[in-house]
Amino acid sequence: MYILLAAKMPIGGLVLIILVVLAIVVGNVVYNLKGKQGNKMKTKAKYDFASNLFRRKIAVSADNVSEAYTKKCIDFFQNMDEETVSSLAKQANEYYREYSIIGNVSNVKMPNDVEGKDILKWIYPKVMWIGNDEGQPKKMEFIVECECEWEPEHGLEIVVYDRRIIHIGTYDGDIEYWKEEYFNQK
Repeated sequence: MYILLAAKMPIGGLVLIILVVLAIVVGNVVYNLKGKQGNKMKTKAKYDFASNLFRRKIAVSADNVSEAYTKKCIDFFQNMDEETVSSLAKQANEYYREYSIIGNVSNVKMPNDVEGKDILKWIYPKVMWIGNDEGQPKKMEFIVECECEWEPEHGLEIVVYDRRIIHIGTYDGDIEYWKEEYFNQK
């Protein structure tokens, strides 16, 4: 009844319109905060952690994924098993050898005969990028953007998919390309 009275009054009608618009806006904000998966909050946050392996702080940028998923990715990178660390070192050494053939490494402040896990001393992770446009992936995937001693201009990326390091090379940030290459090799 009060709404009908307010609608008949010039100022009351304006107030009614404002209240309806406000209700719609608030409803949309609440819906967007909840995300499309019910009450699961989506994160667009940054996390930092101190890497045990690289002995440095790494920022984490997570977008369009849950906090639990983000923590799972960080935990994987923080607690890689020996086989995964060996794979990381092997691929990093391959990238260094390939780059030293095509690039100028004469001014690099690292030994030419780096082998095994010693290569990791010359890699400096900066940011772990987690997330994609389609939402949370079914399998773990992320990129770690790094600087490295031998390629200061473009740096290095570590691409992880399904709990495996599938690529180490010049940073380009294109996880989809490297996933496709990974599937083609299987």
